[in-house]
Amino acid sequence: MTLTELFFLVVYISVIGGLFGVVSLFLSRVLKRSLPLWFSLCGLALYGIPVLSPQVRLFSPEPEQRLPAFTVAAWVWAAGFALFLAYRVMRLLLAGRALRRCPPCRDQRLLHLTAQCAQSLGMKRIPPLLETPLDSPISVGGVLRPALLADAAVLSQLTDAQLQAVLTHELTHILCHHLLCQRVYDVVCAIHWFNPLAWLCREDFALHCESDCDTHVLRFLSGSITIGEYARAILRLLELSACKDGKATQGVGALAFLHTKRRLGRLLAKPAPWKERLLSAGLAILLVLALAFSAEFSRQHFYPYPAYSVGIEHGV
Repeated sequence: MTLTELFFLVVYISVIGGLFGVVSLFLSRVLKRSLPLWFSLCGLALYGIPVLSPQVRLFSPEPEQRLPAFTVAAWVWAAGFALFLAYRVMRLLLAGRALRRCPPCRDQRLLHLTAQCAQSLGMKRIPPLLETPLDSPISVGGVLRPALLADAAVLSQLTDAQLQAVLTHELTHILCHHLLCQRVYDVVCAIHWFNPLAWLCREDFALHCESDCDTHVLRFLSGSITIGEYARAILRLLELSACKDGKATQGVGALAFLHTKRRLGRLLAKPAPWKERLLSAGLAILLVLALAFSAEFSRQHFYPYPAYSVGIEHGV
């Protein structure tokens, strides 16, 4: 396997994943449809796994000649991939180092509610609760050994019901391994750094993870909290994070506001059950069509090439 062969494979996967991403982004951002997380995970898989026809080979057993410009492009891609991957690795190392320096939370109310929510979710291991100076009042950190990062001073202003909803939401992230999936998507974006659709899909994937958690929380806490109360808890948390020391005059960031607006829009939308089943069936059909297209498309671009079957070959 040469660098040009690897780059050709990456370009092919990027085209297939990009086409699937266009459909996903159109449904999500234009038609305002709330897509299930499994559909976004399929998009992630299409960006990382080539779907080829069983009649072709991934790499040609015969030597191939490429244009000099294609070889240059392959080296540029390799350099970009190395830079983006090094950046992601450095961020993970620095985040892990900062995580180890965070002191454990001493707030007994938070510790009790965290343990209660973790046990209710059936988690065998209660994640550690650490104090954090981050802007977000509560978040999840750590890929292999996740922990809850909390600002006890901010969270103490929430009611028990609001805290239960917020903690259940964050624990669901850990239970569903959302953080690990997002780090995998980061590697995918490093591979496809030249494809803006991959970055847009990565941003949408984070929102789908949040919506997936919202769905799980409302289903798990059904009867103890309503959709309206849960939405007010999200807004209250956003308000408190904007009013932290040093941020009172800055307000809520535009990106955080837009993400919250999209998230609440999906949360408050109440499609009929038959519409959700119809959407799931339509998404499954789109996925099958994408796989079939990728397999058929591969017959035109991988060995043995179509020209071999008709006895006509053209140099490249």
